[in-house]
Amino acid sequence: MSTAPDPAFVALQTALAGRFSLESEIGRGGMGIVYLARDVILERPVAIKLLAPAIAARTDVRRRFLREARIAAQCFHPNIVPIHGVEESGDLAWFVMAYVPGETLADRLRRVGRLPAESIRRIGREIGWALSYAHERGVVHRDVKPENILLEHGTDRALIADFGIAFHEDAAAATRVGTSSSGEVAGTARFMAPEQALGEPVDGRADLYALGVTLYLAAAGRYPYDGNSAFAIIAQQSVARAPSVRTLAPQLPESLADAIDQCLATNVVDRFDTAARFVAAIERTPDGGELPVEAREVRLGASGTMTLVEWSIAIAFAGFFLVVGERAGSLGRGLLVGMLQAVSMLAAAGIALRSGETLLAARRALTHGVSPQDVADALAPGPSALRQPMGPTKSAAVLASAFLLAIAQGHVDQWGLPSAIETILSLMTWLLPPVMIKRSLTATRQTGGFSAWFYSFVRKPIATRLVSWLGGKSASRAWRPIPADAPTEILLGQAAEEIFARLPEAARRDLQALPAAAAALAQDAIILRRRALEISGEQRVRRAATRPDMPREQRQATEALDREREAVHGRLGATIAALEAIRLDLLRIDTGSTLPGSLTEQLEVVRDLQRRVDAVRDVEQVLVRRAAVAPITPAARLASEPTPV
Repeated sequence: MSTAPDPAFVALQTALAGRFSLESEIGRGGMGIVYLARDVILERPVAIKLLAPAIAARTDVRRRFLREARIAAQCFHPNIVPIHGVEESGDLAWFVMAYVPGETLADRLRRVGRLPAESIRRIGREIGWALSYAHERGVVHRDVKPENILLEHGTDRALIADFGIAFHEDAAAATRVGTSSSGEVAGTARFMAPEQALGEPVDGRADLYALGVTLYLAAAGRYPYDGNSAFAIIAQQSVARAPSVRTLAPQLPESLADAIDQCLATNVVDRFDTAARFVAAIERTPDGGELPVEAREVRLGASGTMTLVEWSIAIAFAGFFLVVGERAGSLGRGLLVGMLQAVSMLAAAGIALRSGETLLAARRALTHGVSPQDVADALAPGPSALRQPMGPTKSAAVLASAFLLAIAQGHVDQWGLPSAIETILSLMTWLLPPVMIKRSLTATRQTGGFSAWFYSFVRKPIATRLVSWLGGKSASRAWRPIPADAPTEILLGQAAEEIFARLPEAARRDLQALPAAAAALAQDAIILRRRALEISGEQRVRRAATRPDMPREQRQATEALDREREAVHGRLGATIAALEAIRLDLLRIDTGSTLPGSLTEQLEVVRDLQRRVDAVRDVEQVLVRRAAVAPITPAARLASEPTPV
C-alpha cells in the first residue's frame, strides 16, 4: 500500500482504523479528496471522499455536506455510484461510496478526443436516466461534468458520482464563481447554468444544462462558451446563444444535436422540463425513434398488423379485377371467387390474431413501467418517406398496369401461346398485380399527404384511446414523488394508501374507515416527532447552562423534560408501529394471505392509540405550564403503560 504525506490522509486513516484501510489518493478537487480504500470486514474496494478540511471547518457547510450526502445515499440506481455510508469525526466529514473500476469521461476525452455519435447518445441516455431518477426524489446534482461521470471498465456503463454533494457555498469563493486564486477559470464554471452562476435557486434543469455542456464537449471537442474567467463565460451566456453543436459535429443525428442545443438554452424555461423528456428526445429518430425494450415488441406487432392490412387491401383489389377479367359463369370465375373468400377469411383471422398479440404486448409494456406516450408511439409510429419516392404520374401508371394485368389474366389462354410462355404469363398476371397495387397505393398516399392525415386523425387518436383503455387509470396517473428524506410515518402512510387503492372493491368497502385512521396516525406521528425535536433542543440549551449550584426549580424542569421526552418517544414508536402493522396487514390482504376481518379488528386498537396520543398532547400542555414548578408524574405513568399494537 502506498502512503500519502498529507495530514488529511493520516487523520482520516486514524478515524477509519479497524474498518477501512486507505490505499492511495485517486482524485482531488476544490471540495475534497477521494481515496481508494479497502473495506476490512467485507474485503471489497471502496472510494472515500473526504470533505476538504478548510471547508469542513465551517459548521454550516459541514452540516449541509452531511445532510445532502445522506439524501444522496438513498438514491439506488444502476447509473448512480451508490453511497454506503456518511460519517464525521472531529474536524473530518466523509462518505464511503462504491469503487467503480474504469476511467472518468474527462480521462476518456483526453485520451481519445471526440466520441462517436452512438457513444454520446448512450452516455446521455444513461446519465439522463440517473438524473431523472434523482430529480423525481428531490435531489439535484449541481455539478454534472466529465470528471463526475465514470465509465465502467468492461461494460462501459456510465455512472454519475458525487450526487447532491457538489454545492457552491460562499465558504469557497473560487468554487462558487468558478475561478482559482490565480484567476484561471475552474472546470466547474464552464458547466454552470446561468442561473446557478448568478447564485439564483436551481432545479433539475440546471443539471440538464451541465449535461448538455458535457455532451457538447464530447461531440465537438470544445466548450460552447469559453473564456479566461468565469465572469467572461457568464457575459457570453447573457449576450449570445452557444453555436449549435451541429456546426462543429455534423456527424451527429439531428435528434441528438437538437436535444443538446435545447439543454444549452440560456433561459431555463426553454430547456427540457425533465430529464426523462431529454432522454426521450435523444432516442427519437425521424420515424419515431428508439423505444424502451418493452415497447419494441409493440412496435413490431403494430407494424406487422398494418402490413397485413395493406396486403389484404392490395389482394382484394387485384382479386376484384382478376374476377372481372374472367368470363361470367365460367369455372375460372367461380374458382377465383372461392379463393378470394378463403383468402379474405385467412387475412381477417391473421389480422385479428396479430392485433391481439400487439395489444397484449402493449399491456405488458404498461405494467412494466413504460410510459403511455411511448406505448402510443409504438402502436402508431409516425409516417415515413419511401426510400425511392414515386411521382404521381408513375404511381398512376403502375396502378393502371396492375389493373390491366389482372384483367388480362382471364384471356391469356385465348392468345394461342406456347404452353411454357402461357404458364409464365399466367403466373405474372396472378402475382404481379397485388405487388404493384400495394406499391402504387403506398406511394400515392404518402406523396399526396394522406399518410400524415391518416396518422394525425386516425391512427394516433385510436392508439391513444387504446393505451388509456389498456392501462386504465394506472397508465396515466402521475406518480407523486416523496422526498428522499421524508419521515418514516409519511412513507408508511403513503404505502398504505397505495396498497389500499389496489384492493378489490369489496375489501375497500369493509375497510372504508382505514384510510382516515392511517392518515390520522401519520399526522399524530408528525406532531409527536416535531415535539420530540423541540424537546431535544430545549434539553441541549438546559444542559449547556447546567451548573452545580443550579436552583431546585431548574433541576426539576430539566427532569420533567426528560420524562416528557421518554413519553413522546414512546408514543411516537407506538404510532409508527401501528402504521407498520396496518401496512403489513394490507400487504397480506393484497396478496390474498389474510382476510379483511383481521384488519377490521385492529381499527378499534388504532382508535384507542389515537386517543392515547391525544392524551400525550394534553400532558405536554400541562408539562409546559408546570415544568418549572415540580416534576409531573402523569407523563412517566403514560410512558410506562403498555401500548396495544
